Amino acid sequence: MKLLPVAFLYQDAGTEGNLRKVTFRPNPNFHAPNRMAEVFPHMQGIIWIDAKQHRLARLEGQIISEVKFAGGFLGHLDKGGTFTVKQAEVGPNHWDMVQLDVHVTGKALFFKTVNVHERELCSKFERIPDDMTIQQAADRLKKTTVAASNASLSKAS
Repeated sequence: MKLLPVAFLYQDAGTEGNLRKVTFRPNPNFHAPNRMAEVFPHMQGIIWIDAKQHRLARLEGQIISEVKFAGGFLGHLDKGGTFTVKQAEVGPNHWDMVQLDVHVTGKALFFKTVNVHERELCSKFERIPDDMTIQQAADRLKKTTVAASNASLSKAS
C-alpha cells in the first residue's frame, strides 16, 4: 500500500454520487523494490473514494501486459487478469472489505499453471457487545457456522 502513490499516475475521472473516481496507470519512472511490486508497472484501473470519509470504496483493475518474474524464469502472469475490491461502511465509521474478485492466469517455474479465480463476498456484519468474552465469541461463531452449514444442506436438497 505504501508504494501505491509512487507506482501509479492518477487522473481525476469525476464523481458517482458521493464517490470520487480516479483512474490509475503505471508510472514509467517506478522501479519495483521487491518481487510483489513487480506487477504494478503492468496494471491500470479505477479507484472510487468515499468523498465524505476519504475511504477506498472500490478498486477495479486489470493486468495490461504480461508480468515476468526474474525475466520469466520464476514465472509469469498473463495479460488480461482482473481484480475488484469493494469496501463499505459496515458499522459507524468502520469500513471493511465486502467483495473480492480475482481472475489471474499464468505459469510458475515453467510447469505449474497459475489459475486463480476467486470470489469472496462478505455480508451480514453485526456489532457484538463490547463485554463479550472470547469463549462467548467462539460459541457464537460455532452456532453461526452450524446454522450456515444446515442452510446450505437444505438448499442442496
